[in-house]
Amino acid sequence: MTFKKTNLDVDLGETNLENLFIDSYMQSANEIQLKVYILGLYFSEKNYSYHDIYSISEKLMITPVEVVEAFKYWEDRGLVKIEHSTFDELNRQFSVSYVGAKNLYLASILNIDDESFVKSMPKTKPKPIPRDEKILNIIRDEEIVRFFDELEIMISQPISPNDRLKIAKLISSQNMTHEMIREAYYITYIKKGITDSGAVNYVESIIRNWASESIYTKKDLIDSSNIKRELIKSLGISSNHIKTEALSSFLAMWRGRVESDSLLLNIANYSARKSNSPSISRLENLLNDISRNYPLTVDGFNSYINNAKIYKPKQQAKPAHMFNKEFQTPNQDETEFLLERAKIMARRKNEQ
Repeated sequence: MTFKKTNLDVDLGETNLENLFIDSYMQSANEIQLKVYILGLYFSEKNYSYHDIYSISEKLMITPVEVVEAFKYWEDRGLVKIEHSTFDELNRQFSVSYVGAKNLYLASILNIDDESFVKSMPKTKPKPIPRDEKILNIIRDEEIVRFFDELEIMISQPISPNDRLKIAKLISSQNMTHEMIREAYYITYIKKGITDSGAVNYVESIIRNWASESIYTKKDLIDSSNIKRELIKSLGISSNHIKTEALSSFLAMWRGRVESDSLLLNIANYSARKSNSPSISRLENLLNDISRNYPLTVDGFNSYINNAKIYKPKQQAKPAHMFNKEFQTPNQDETEFLLERAKIMARRKNEQ
């Protein structure tokens, strides 16, 4: 009698798929990208090293190109690192190291400098955010956590840990309120329809532009929109002929230097009357000209106008008339011209 133990050819183990991955990355990935990530994670935890692109594509019933593109997608997001020194797309051989969502999050928030971990990070990783207790306190705050949850509901997609850190840093450095952060997200995701990986950079640029224009509340934003509209109207130009960035830069530079918005609009109107083709650059040249000798106040502007040299265009000489219009009789020059012409006409008649 013999006894044997039958081993079932079934893997009853577990693969550690992080909750942070599910919350922050899964929704924005497509089906193929998710399949490739999970299967690769399974292989990495089993320490399988003999799988190539072809075997993965065969197991998932997708093309080898789709396998490569999926791993590149996760590398761009910092969750895996393709060892480019071993990458051979032609022979379908390459090595992948899994960083993981949790490690990526901890490295960013705690500014970890462990050499072995840094080597596993992608070359295209975002610049490390300096460790700042104020930023850490912001992102740990329960109110901030709820605020990000509300933002995720509004934009219908998760906000990654790196993006949360960027926004927390802006809240700290630019003194922006939750109301304005929410407005920037609304403009980016809802009004502009920007939802890709560059959306948070667009949000960041909006907030920095607002800070440069001293816009910190909804009222400031409404006032800024009104002054832009009135400025374009005062210049008498179409809004289609001026870039929003140029107008924002102009106001950021000059609005705080001119005594009031009404004075700025008056100067813009004066600039438009003095030019055949009014523009922001001509208005800026006028402001520079005024500020060289006068303060940018009502009195300073009035002094500039009163002391400005007025150049009248030279009147063009009127064409000489054949007859004196005043007396309707020819002068001496005109008489000689007519006599000479009469002789010529008579000579031609005799020759005929």
